Amino acid sequence: MTGATASAQSPVKTEEKELYFKIYYVYRANDTNIAFISDAQGLGIKKGHLINSFQAYSSKKNAAGQNRKFTAAGTGKIAKADSIIAAMVKLFSRADSLEKGDLISIRLNIPQVAYRGIFSDLAFNQIYFVNLNDKSFYGLKNILYTDNKQTEDSLYSVFLDDLHGSYISLKDREDIKEMVNKKITGGRFAGKTYLDLLRDVTRQDLESFLLFVNAYPDNYRGNNYRLNETFVTWALNNAPYSHGEVKKALFPVYKNKEKFLKQLSLYKSSIIEDNFCLQFIKDVEKLITNDKFT
Repeated sequence: MTGATASAQSPVKTEEKELYFKIYYVYRANDTNIAFISDAQGLGIKKGHLINSFQAYSSKKNAAGQNRKFTAAGTGKIAKADSIIAAMVKLFSRADSLEKGDLISIRLNIPQVAYRGIFSDLAFNQIYFVNLNDKSFYGLKNILYTDNKQTEDSLYSVFLDDLHGSYISLKDREDIKEMVNKKITGGRFAGKTYLDLLRDVTRQDLESFLLFVNAYPDNYRGNNYRLNETFVTWALNNAPYSHGEVKKALFPVYKNKEKFLKQLSLYKSSIIEDNFCLQFIKDVEKLITNDKFT
């Protein structure tokens, strides 16, 4: 007689994260909006889940000549969660409104993976850069379950190929010759031209750019900007540092006083002028909340 032992699979460990979803259709009933969101099926969203809503940033000017800023617009809950996922949103003000392209955020339990990199953070925030053919480089569902160091390395390679391809497509165009050969006047790329930047871009440059986007996501959420245009815009604006980039540079050497002070000189003015210490404190608070004391 043969005996067989069956063991139940270990439950998948999860962690709570706030994920943003884009509204693809919305209609209004008095001060309530019914908003339908895309790419949200199969993520464990249930009827009754609490949500927040946001107006997405737009560079288009309104009648007063102002940009539409990323702004919290209301709260509510999921009203339908099957093949279609829709939320009822109570607006903070009757003067507010939601429209196609605005955002809904939901706190969800997602699978824990051994490594989550910058592309998970971007996807959770509904930040998707597109290539020269306006195709996104990554999506939420594949990055949600398969993020790892190899995935990150692969995406960085694809990003670099896109930027180098932009250089090849632009370098011989006479109609924009003056614009792409104008020199950057400040920041880490001072003296380089638009074309130089695309030709010479490195992974480290891209990491700095994405860390900046991740630190200041409001203008990027839901807009699907072209990578080449957005990267160059950051560089033309003096390629500012983010608290994430400063932390990544300084934390590994903080026990070596000589190296630390040498590195610190590069970032000192940004740390002071942009109040990075307040961001470091928020990072510490999050770690404490999650019992990550090491």
